[in-house]
Amino acid sequence: MIKLTRLNGQRIALNPDSLLWAEEAPDTTLRLSSGESVIVLETIDALTELVIAFRRRIAEVIVPTRADIDPQV
Repeated sequence: MIKLTRLNGQRIALNPDSLLWAEEAPDTTLRLSSGESVIVLETIDALTELVIAFRRRIAEVIVPTRADIDPQV
C-alpha cells in the first residue's frame, strides 16, 4: 500500500495494483480499476516514487539478493 493525501487532508492507503492512470492538471487525479477517481495532493513525480518504492519492497521479499543466497558475498 502507498499512503496518499486527499485534497481535504484525509490520509488514504492505496494498493498501487488498482491504479490505471494518473493525471496532473493541476491537482493529481487517479483513476482506479474500480472506476473510482481519487484526487490527491501528491504530484505525479511523488506518486511515481511511492509506487517504485512499493514495488522494490515487494521484490525484496520475492527475489532473494545474492547476499541472501551466499552470506560470504
